[in-house]
Amino acid sequence: MATTTPSMAVEELLGLPSDGSRRELHAGELITMAPAGLDHGGYSFEIALRIGQFVREHRLGRVVGTDVGFLLQEHPDTLFAPDVAFIRAERLPFIQKRSGYCIGPPDLAVEVVSPNDRIKAVHAKAEKYLEFGTVEVWVVNPRQRSIVIFAKGQDPVTLNEHDVMQDRSLLLGFHCLVSDLIGKEF
Repeated sequence: MATTTPSMAVEELLGLPSDGSRRELHAGELITMAPAGLDHGGYSFEIALRIGQFVREHRLGRVVGTDVGFLLQEHPDTLFAPDVAFIRAERLPFIQKRSGYCIGPPDLAVEVVSPNDRIKAVHAKAEKYLEFGTVEVWVVNPRQRSIVIFAKGQDPVTLNEHDVMQDRSLLLGFHCLVSDLIGKEF
């Protein structure tokens, strides 16, 4: 379960002591989450690995993991740190980097649902990414063996483990079975 504290700025967030917790800001509210755990980390790594290999092979941009925050809004500050993110090559030279975060949204954000997450809250977060300019969000739910794809101006699409994941907007040509991304439990 996440805990919240109101009215915090990104500078204050970055000044907090490192205690192993994962933290984000949602409109100035500090959200503190427990460390992700072995299974969650395994799913995130597998997704980052598959996307990263494709992106590198096709020179499409850069893939990063959960250690990178994206400042999506200021005053009140909103800083999200997706489990996996992709930034297109043509945007990389223009991304402003600060210590601990980037200014602006990723093109693709991947959120892996943790055992303590409420699915409605994760879906609401996906919608927020889109509001702030992210092109596509994948909500990966290992328990339900599914991925819900959120894209700007479209209804969410749910893929189950036997479906083929194929990105039509950012990672043209990327495809694999959903089960390849959420495979067996780690």
